[in-house]
Amino acid sequence: MLGKFIGKLLGRADPPPKSRIAHLLEIYHDRVEAKVDAWDGLDKAGLIERQIAQGDAPMATMNLGGHVRNYFALAGLYWGQGDIEQARHYLGKAVDRHERMVDYCAVRGPVWPAEYSDESDVRIAAYLLDRPIMPVPRRPREEPDLYPSFKPILLDSMTGDTPLDMARWQDWEDSTVRNRWPKFQVAEAQFYRRALMGEFAEGAALLAAHEALWKSKAGKTFEPGWFDGYDDNDLIIDTLFAAILKRIGWEGHYRHSWPATLPYVSTPETTREPDRFIAAAAAPLPAPSADTGLIADPQAARRFLDHHLAVQVDDEGQPFSAARPVKEAGKVAAALKELGWTRDPTALDLMRAYRMDHVLTRRTHLTPCDPVASFVTLKGWTQAMTQEFGLHPDLLAIAQSEERADYSDPQGLWYVLWVKDRKVYAVDREDWHDPKLATKGAKAGLTMWPSYVSFVAWWVGGD
Repeated sequence: MLGKFIGKLLGRADPPPKSRIAHLLEIYHDRVEAKVDAWDGLDKAGLIERQIAQGDAPMATMNLGGHVRNYFALAGLYWGQGDIEQARHYLGKAVDRHERMVDYCAVRGPVWPAEYSDESDVRIAAYLLDRPIMPVPRRPREEPDLYPSFKPILLDSMTGDTPLDMARWQDWEDSTVRNRWPKFQVAEAQFYRRALMGEFAEGAALLAAHEALWKSKAGKTFEPGWFDGYDDNDLIIDTLFAAILKRIGWEGHYRHSWPATLPYVSTPETTREPDRFIAAAAAPLPAPSADTGLIADPQAARRFLDHHLAVQVDDEGQPFSAARPVKEAGKVAAALKELGWTRDPTALDLMRAYRMDHVLTRRTHLTPCDPVASFVTLKGWTQAMTQEFGLHPDLLAIAQSEERADYSDPQGLWYVLWVKDRKVYAVDREDWHDPKLATKGAKAGLTMWPSYVSFVAWWVGGD
């Protein structure tokens, strides 16, 4: 502050502020090639070689990984400014540093995941430059990765010319549900998969969809380093999409294409329609356990249901849709909340997608109760069982009957959901006034189902 004050007294003007891109370029150049006094005047490459010579494997490996990422980021900044020559140079430097990592690991052994977490960026660099690349040997993870990358699944197919492994892809999607990823982030990953598999009518439609996706990301904020394109959206390039465009045979001019790039605000042009799409290696349909007859995992059970209900037919063999009308879907959450059925997202999503009273089965004459769509709702049937026949209020009667004997004097076992644990049980009328007594000794697949979605999958799976 004192320097600025003196400068003004002497009539010197303040230097013009740096642009954002100049600031970022300076930062990343420093990260990859600046000589640092604290390192005895070495640059990052020199520091790494000293750490290798001294046997400091963890630091050498982490610094090599950082070197790869920072060279890749620097290439992206130049690419975003239309300087393809510099972008090509620094993409090559990223691949060079990765190759140094491969050579070092041949001596030191496999790396731990935290030392070099993901090779997707350098794999993209190598693909764009038509350079072969070897993977770094890795030790297995000791703990699950809460934010696993979908990119290796796509890249394995892109660079190996093999069908996309939908079993791996589905496992990745399941992990996003378990770890509560934002839905729009999953939708972004799905866009890349769809682009790679040719699910857009033409190049223009593909580019328009990508441009809308990319520019929409600028309005969302995440912890830096987690996702690509949320910060400095107008300055950088979607390198994964550029690699996909190359793989599917698209040619033309677009902001996010290699090597022909355009400014952030520009009109794309397709000169060759994409035609080299990747097929899918279908994931096997989830199967019930041989021991219990259940599909216990909620995501797997939902996949089973989606497949089954897409081809559901009535007793005459005619297609019978269970899809819920869109205008009804918004009423489901309030209906379940009124019954105390909360904190059960998989059940809520299932009921938003399908009318439960239109889910058919050959196991029984009963019909699943629907929260909003049927003449006798889940609430109505539960209240009848509670008020007339002593069903405990913490148990929800999830299956109804139209037979007069069942309606006037229900006997035997009935399907209920206990709101306390959100599991489904078959309970006897003699015991259903006491949930603990009614569920005592329940057996999986016979009188207990670990979730509502698992129960419905079992319901439709009977012959």
